[in-house]
Amino acid sequence: GIRAAAERASVLTRELLAYSGGQFTGRERLDLGAELRRQAPRIRQAAGSRVSVIVQLPDGPTRVIGDRAQLAEMVLALARHAQRR
Repeated sequence: GIRAAAERASVLTRELLAYSGGQFTGRERLDLGAELRRQAPRIRQAAGSRVSVIVQLPDGPTRVIGDRAQLAEMVLALARHAQRR
């Protein structure tokens, strides 16, 4: 729990810095499938118990270029939206 809270605080700090113009967002090569698998527990938690989250991904890597933290926040925002609807 402490590690997860520290990670969320780190993400929030990076987002605030990026929003304020104080830091360039970190674009890097990512395996989208691996990131979504890693985030699956947080996605399920954000979606709540009334929403079923099924992660179906290709077997091979799905390469994208992006910001790891922004990707995680975008997917979590979608899960939270599903929970509210």
